[in-house]
Amino acid sequence: DLLIYADIGMDSVTYQLAAMRLAPVQCVLVGHGATSGLPTVDYYLSGDFEAPQAQEHYRERLIRLPNLGAAQLPPPFPPTGKLTRKDFNLPEDAVLLVSCANGIKHSSDRDALLVRILQQAPQAMIVLKPFMDPSMAQPQWTERIQAAARAGGVEDRLRIIPPLAHASDLMDFLALADIQLDTYPYGGWTTNMEAVYAGLAVVTQEGDQARTRWGAHILRALGVTA
Repeated sequence: DLLIYADIGMDSVTYQLAAMRLAPVQCVLVGHGATSGLPTVDYYLSGDFEAPQAQEHYRERLIRLPNLGAAQLPPPFPPTGKLTRKDFNLPEDAVLLVSCANGIKHSSDRDALLVRILQQAPQAMIVLKPFMDPSMAQPQWTERIQAAARAGGVEDRLRIIPPLAHASDLMDFLALADIQLDTYPYGGWTTNMEAVYAGLAVVTQEGDQARTRWGAHILRALGVTA
């Protein structure tokens, strides 16, 4: 009677399945952060972070559920304290800003912003963890970011680290940081949730589309309004 897709778009197969009317009513969750665009998908189940005019962004009928529209599970591996900044060759006295967002979310027009942050915060260091596993690594992406840092004279304070050895290391890594930098215009959901669980302050930007509003609304749900 009812078929709910966790996402449509993260894998091409989901588009193929959703394009067929496999159930009288088909819905999709926020897994991909954008409308499916398919006439065979009836409802988009989202959250209360949506902008007032958000229905204009969806072909589906938009359903705004309360409390972000999701029951988020805590990370399966709590911090253990086994990792230190020395393990990553990071200075103990630096204000550490991290972003664990997928590399595809770091668009080239954001490079200059990272450089400006470091130029205006001389005690800060930015560490990016853009790849989940070695197969995802893109040398051209890494070189682009590093070239921008060199041009801005901050190459010694912008670090790109390889994938962590174990999934259980993520929360320990986050626990070493001070601030999580959200990405824009495609912000983080899981990455921001993980940062919150690790006790990090989150710096985000807010736009009018869902994928630009997750970080801000996570903070509002915690009572952080400014």
